[in-house]
Amino acid sequence: VMEDITACLRKAEDDLSKAVLLCAKGSIFSYGLDVEDLMEHENPQKVLDALRRMIDSFIRFPKPIIAAVQGPCASLGASILGLCDLVVASNKAAIQMPYTLQGLTPDSCSSYLLPTIVGAQQANSLLLGNKILTAFEAHQIGYFTEVVSHEELMGSVMNHMNSLRFAALPNNCLERHKNSIHSLSAESMYLACEFACEVVCKLITKFRMRNFYISFFSKRKKL
Repeated sequence: VMEDITACLRKAEDDLSKAVLLCAKGSIFSYGLDVEDLMEHENPQKVLDALRRMIDSFIRFPKPIIAAVQGPCASLGASILGLCDLVVASNKAAIQMPYTLQGLTPDSCSSYLLPTIVGAQQANSLLLGNKILTAFEAHQIGYFTEVVSHEELMGSVMNHMNSLRFAALPNNCLERHKNSIHSLSAESMYLACEFACEVVCKLITKFRMRNFYISFFSKRKKL
């Protein structure tokens, strides 16, 4: 999925689109990476490299990204919204960033973006306290742009898309404005993403070494 998103964003960089819509099917928006699968993956570095490329494509993307959040999202599925320019959510949406419960560090630049967007205290509540926020609470602290009824979600999103698509703006005006907003923070976002990936690499190494020693000594006992 991460490779698909990266490919779509790279393709959209140079086409005639004015903006990109990020959405999901079903009742859940995204719960992010499967931690157990990542720990057991035959090549976890490949997964983390795919994550790096996807985050890089979000940071570098020159056009507005609008997210339509139709349901609950957690971890990477919630933190990736901080890289979007507008986040329109259904009243059925909710967010949680349970990194401390998972034993992981915040991903998708959230260690930098979340305090920037919602303030340090609210970010601490989410990143350290694993707090679950309803859509209305996420909107209240500024993480969601707008909350509408579930039935009105896509209609509201398309209104935003059309306002960008049909706006009588000079060529590349949206791109220039987005660049002026994010250019100073881009380096900090890259650093936050890289730090998170490095920490996860170390955790995976420790996890595998621990399992190796457990397996090794259990076999010795049987002998």
